[in-house]
Parts: sequence; structure tokens; C-alpha cells
Amino acid sequence: MFSNDDAMISALKAHEIDAVEAVPATGIKTLKGAGFAVSDVPGLDQTDFIINSNPRKLHHRELLNLKVKEAFAHAVDRQQIISVVFLGTAKPAYSIVPPSTGAWSNPNLKPETFDVALANKILDGLGYKRGSDGIRVADGHKMSYDVITPTSVSSANRTFQILQPDFRKIGVQLKQKALDAPAAFAEMSAPNNKYLNYDLALWDWTSLIDPDFMLSVVTCAQYGGWSDSGYCDKHYDAMYSQQQLTPNQDARRALVWKMQKYLYDHRPYIWLANDDSVAAVSPKWDGFVNTPQGPFNELSIRSLTTLHKK
Repeated sequence: MFSNDDAMISALKAHEIDAVEAVPATGIKTLKGAGFAVSDVPGLDQTDFIINSNPRKLHHRELLNLKVKEAFAHAVDRQQIISVVFLGTAKPAYSIVPPSTGAWSNPNLKPETFDVALANKILDGLGYKRGSDGIRVADGHKMSYDVITPTSVSSANRTFQILQPDFRKIGVQLKQKALDAPAAFAEMSAPNNKYLNYDLALWDWTSLIDPDFMLSVVTCAQYGGWSDSGYCDKHYDAMYSQQQLTPNQDARRALVWKMQKYLYDHRPYIWLANDDSVAAVSPKWDGFVNTPQGPFNELSIRSLTTLHKK
């Protein structure tokens, strides 16, 4: 286990370890130059901008307005995030079920356009006027929000640095609040797993191939469990239960696509980047197989059954 990416890459180059299953983008060029086999395939990890969507949240209730969420989505420059944060090893994300899951991902959804003018037009239409400092006022208070970022998510700092100036252009002030992961989740779910206080956060998810798990994290039943958005919608919950009880997989897929569209419109998450699975192995080994789930995990035995020394 390595808590530092540079130390991990150095250990691989020194042949202290044989493989790395999650190569940071900054390490790809140096590993290729040192003769290591680096594989890059579409992955299941996605970064997200979380909007507290608990219908009972106490403060900044304008964040429950779907038009506000839409405006925020148009203020996100995914291409810059991919270029700067991931050095090109990602794709624009747009759904809770990523395309690397295959037919489960709704192909009719697309990332929102990066369009500051449109975002401003939407917020202007809601009557949220700018104050003398350029920050809009909604329902008597400034549109100024803390964004919780867990220190364990390496992409969060750079992503925030990209989001902050673009949101300023639409009259919204973002302030970073970096916490370790347990403290971040505790603040997001407070008080007592009721998700009443926080506004925004940056985090990430790793999907499975079957969509059931990812679809479950925004159900009401996940309060105090996997929920990080506080989203709770009885209509969505009914669809979730229905897809679990639908044995015909074509019919289930149609329902899963419908659920993704529903979440796309309600935006408990604004999806940012769908990370590639980038892995590296020493040239002493052969048969190394990368997959969307990575080369080594409990759901894929391919590398474990084919890997061998040359």
C-alpha cells in the first residue's frame, strides 16, 4: 500500500513491486520510457460534483431548484478537467452508469455543454441578481457555498481549482473545505444521517458492471449508508425496486435507461470525468490483462489466471 503516488511509481521503477493497477496520469510517460508495459482502457471510476439534494435540507434551498442545477452543469468545463487533472486519460462523464458497463449505460444521454453564457441566462431568468461583489443573491442570501473535498481523492484539489473561477463567472462563489474522508462524510451526512446542512462536495465513485449498486446509492434507504447526495425520491425508489424484480433483461435495461435519464434531469450529481483504467507491469511478466475493473480485483480473474513470468 502506498499513500504517495510518487513513491509508488518509484518503487515500480526500482522493481521493488511488479505492477501498479492504478497508474496516476503523471506517471504514464516516465513508466513507458523506462520500458514498462502501460495499458489504458475505459474504466469504471467517475468523479462527481455532488449537490445536496435532500428535499428537507435547511439552508441554501435554491440548490434544490432543477434550473439552478442545470445552470451549474453548464458551468463545468469537463474538457479542461480531463486535460489538466487527468492528462487526457479520461472521458467526459454524464451518467451514474458509465459507458464501460456496456449496454447498461443509456446511450441517449450526453454531457452538458460548457456554456457560461447559458448558465448566466438561466440564473438571470430565476431573478438571482448580482451584488456589488459580483455574487448573486438567492432568497435573500449570497450564492456562496462550501465545497467539501476529501483529501483521499487526488483529483479533487485540481478539479476545484478549475471549477472555482468558472463558477465565479456565473456569480457563484465556491469555497473549498478539505477534510479527510471520514470527516468529510460525517459532515455531509450530519446531523445523525439526515443530510441537512452541507451544500456541495467533490468525490468519486467506482461502478460495477451490473448497474444495481450504483442505482441504489441514491435511494432513500441508503441514508446513513452509501448515500452522499441526500437524494430521496419515492418515484425513483419505485423504479429501483421494479428493476430489481424484472427478470427479462431487455425490459430491465429499458427501465435502467429510464432511471438514468431521471437522475440526469434531477442532478443529485453533476458527473465530471470517467477515468480510464491505467495499469502498468514490469517487462519481466507476460499475460497481464487490464479491464474496466482494473487488472486485479475480486470480480475479474483474467490476469490472475493468465499472468506468468517470461
